[in-house]
Amino acid sequence: MQFSTYCIECLTRRQAKLLRAQNDEEKAFACFREMLQAMIDAPSGVAAPFVVERFNRIFARYFSDDDRYAQIKRDSNAFVLRRAERIRTVIASADDPVLMGLRYARTGNYIDFGALDGRVSDAQLDDLLDRAHEDIIDPAEYANFMSDLAKAKKLLYLTDNAGEIVLDMLHIEALQKAFPALDVCVCVRGGPILNDATRTDAEEIGLSRLVRVIDSGVPVGGTQIGYVGETLQRELDTADVILAKGQGNFETMWGCGLNVYYAFLCKCDWFTKLFRVPRLTGMFVNEHRVRTYEIIE
Repeated sequence: MQFSTYCIECLTRRQAKLLRAQNDEEKAFACFREMLQAMIDAPSGVAAPFVVERFNRIFARYFSDDDRYAQIKRDSNAFVLRRAERIRTVIASADDPVLMGLRYARTGNYIDFGALDGRVSDAQLDDLLDRAHEDIIDPAEYANFMSDLAKAKKLLYLTDNAGEIVLDMLHIEALQKAFPALDVCVCVRGGPILNDATRTDAEEIGLSRLVRVIDSGVPVGGTQIGYVGETLQRELDTADVILAKGQGNFETMWGCGLNVYYAFLCKCDWFTKLFRVPRLTGMFVNEHRVRTYEIIE
């Protein structure tokens, strides 16, 4: 899907803030000009995460190619790992562990330093996790999900952020117990982008010991169809069910026609208007049945 005017406003504001923080106005101005041109030149049909990857390459040429979110990602993983055993117990003791695991995995989508512009609060995350067991998942869509999994041979699980990936792991544990014959493949990002999870995060939390982990082949905060690595493309082509976490995966995949179930929190103006819901509302929708609304000011 094509990025919107809401995306343009958000992207330019965030890049301007980042560039001013470098304390070199001359270089910042030159860098910003290139970023704006990259947005103008973006191929038709690509979403905001595709453009952010172009921004990062331009920024690295002017300032630094370091992973600016490396410590944030380590801290996020550690934060959720400290709570993992308690959450694992809640999931295992639930009447439907897969449903409970999905509730927690979707709640973890709050840990997004991009869409929330760095305003991720440990206190709010704790509050959301404390209430996650009460979250509502659309019962009809969840029934479709379980029916599809019962018939499936392969599930492709597309992750989003560090920290959140710990809750994905707990959800996958429940999925494996419910569907022991199901081949589960997990995909992380192909390189550093914001606080999105990479192979390093999957190894750090132990996910790589649980399931087969691949990466997208590109440092893009989503799964931009037509711009992913060969390994991920093969998995997309052969998966019976795809579970895609986060706004970025919805933005880049919506309209692909695959059997994708999207799980995310609505964290920006564009999403709250698209679904007509309050900020941080959880969504669980399928590619073929999702209902969106025309955005009217």
